[in-house]
Amino acid sequence: MEDKPSENVEVDMSRSDEVLSRETTKCSTIAAWSVVLGSLDTARQLVGYQVTFDGGIRSSLIVLFSECLKLIVLFCFLLTRSAELMKVHKFSLWLLFPASIYAITNNLFYVGVSLVPPPIWAILNQTRVIFLGVVYKFIFKRQFTKYQWTGLFFLLIAVTLTAAKGDDSKHKTYTRSDLMYACIIALGASFLSAIGPIVVEWRLKSDESRSFAVQQFQLYTMGLLSCLVVVSLDVLRKPMVMDRLQMPQLSAILAVVLTAACGLTVGAVMKKTDNVVKELSGIGRKIKVAESLEDEYKLLSETAKSHAVLSMGISCFILRNETSANNEKPITKYLVHTYNFMLMPEDHHTVDPFSIKFLALHEFNFNKLYKSGIHYTLTDRMNENNRRTDKSFIDLLMKMLNCNVPMIVHNGFVDLAFFYQNFISDLPTSSKKFFNSLKENFKGGIFDTKYIALKLKKMRASYLAYMFRKCQKDNVENNQNRNKSIDVAFSDLLTNGEQLSFFTCKTPDYPILITNQICKHFAFNGWCRDGTDCKRSHDLDTIVHINFKFRKCQNKERDETCKEINEEATEKKLSGQHSSGFDAFMTGFAYSFFLNQNEVLNLDNSRNRIYISKKY
Repeated sequence: MEDKPSENVEVDMSRSDEVLSRETTKCSTIAAWSVVLGSLDTARQLVGYQVTFDGGIRSSLIVLFSECLKLIVLFCFLLTRSAELMKVHKFSLWLLFPASIYAITNNLFYVGVSLVPPPIWAILNQTRVIFLGVVYKFIFKRQFTKYQWTGLFFLLIAVTLTAAKGDDSKHKTYTRSDLMYACIIALGASFLSAIGPIVVEWRLKSDESRSFAVQQFQLYTMGLLSCLVVVSLDVLRKPMVMDRLQMPQLSAILAVVLTAACGLTVGAVMKKTDNVVKELSGIGRKIKVAESLEDEYKLLSETAKSHAVLSMGISCFILRNETSANNEKPITKYLVHTYNFMLMPEDHHTVDPFSIKFLALHEFNFNKLYKSGIHYTLTDRMNENNRRTDKSFIDLLMKMLNCNVPMIVHNGFVDLAFFYQNFISDLPTSSKKFFNSLKENFKGGIFDTKYIALKLKKMRASYLAYMFRKCQKDNVENNQNRNKSIDVAFSDLLTNGEQLSFFTCKTPDYPILITNQICKHFAFNGWCRDGTDCKRSHDLDTIVHINFKFRKCQNKERDETCKEINEEATEKKLSGQHSSGFDAFMTGFAYSFFLNQNEVLNLDNSRNRIYISKKY
């Protein structure tokens, strides 16, 4: 596994002994951030405790000034990115909720640290580790992580330090009631510490229409408003008389800086880590969250063993001939055979209602599946009840594997696991054995077009429909400019119209207008939470065009008004079509286009590299 600065992981099966090296690097990175955050938090506790002796400034003002400092830092950062700075004005009222939580938590921190000495508060403050562990375990079905165990370890150290603190004459005396109030405050802060990050991760990290810096700037702005409310309430409780007459002590200044640094570091840690709630693509329902690549493989293995493959698409690209002697246009021609197999597994399997709904929305023919689907099961699983099993399909797949031709997939980790479990053998017990077995079975090599699109081609989006349309558009432009291009012709072996399906994927021949009515979530991810109810456009041709022109629109003023897209003219079926055969063709076309640019891309570097959508 390669260690590159990326939001995702690529598995290099040609170096299977290093499959888990990326996980170790990820753990080291998170551990380093945890050390930084823990150090800042410890320093903040000590300085906050000192502020209670120095006086001169109330804790609510410290929190307020720290929010101002965070805003200033982020604003200076956004000044270097003018395009992102233009988006900071689009606020959402729901941001007040997590912002208020952070404001209250920070104020509770200074109240608690003023009641008891730092070692005592350090013990009480570690209750948030236990609380978060309980929330993640019973609500999100996550394991108690080693970072939370580390928090418990520090809790024990704090207990030891408290027991051996010796002479406490330098500290402010505290009563049993102070300790009780500190316990209540610590529990309240722990509860809020669990709610705040979960809400922020759930809403902000799933919103790719704004950068993380813009999201944090908006969150801190709402936090500033919340702090102003807290300061107002504090002033009503205790009128501000001396605060204006005394110069702030060094401890107060350090408290402001450390509080701001802690807030910024928490934001950086949240950006590095993954969502607490994760959905496995293709399954559709929430499952356990994997803490490592090995955990994800085990979860995927369990799913593949209980679910079946109902449809498989195979698209064979056969090289016909290279450029003619005239060399008018450097065109590489392919003959394409595309098949969509309806499959009926003989084994007992689970049917996921979310997957069934997805297939139904995309006009999957269940009647045809149950009426004429190909019955299959592995030879070693056959028994006297498997009388309808047709071995020809398994034999066909085995002959394909023996041809030693490249296997092209798109985001193929899940697909390869299902293929292996259903058509080769039971999945191995570990990911390392799985990748080694894939190497042995696919001797022609495995190429993942999602990896190629992101790592080598550097596309702005990498979902299959976008990648295919982008390759189509670039191929047409290359042909018009007499650069290298490809041309595909389809086989006419089948003449029975009932067995043929046609999909329209012609590139548009009308001008495409840039619009601000594009669904940004769909443009980046290929799906939208609102589905068919979304009022913004999901038109792929417009999305590809906008991404192509995106940087030019950022760097210069527009001298023409953006116009609304005519939905009737641009409503294409490409984004709504779903067929295993058509998906296979789109994947094969994209790889053929990439292969035609091999001198630039060097696809040998992508051989046996599988894209995984989570960074470990």
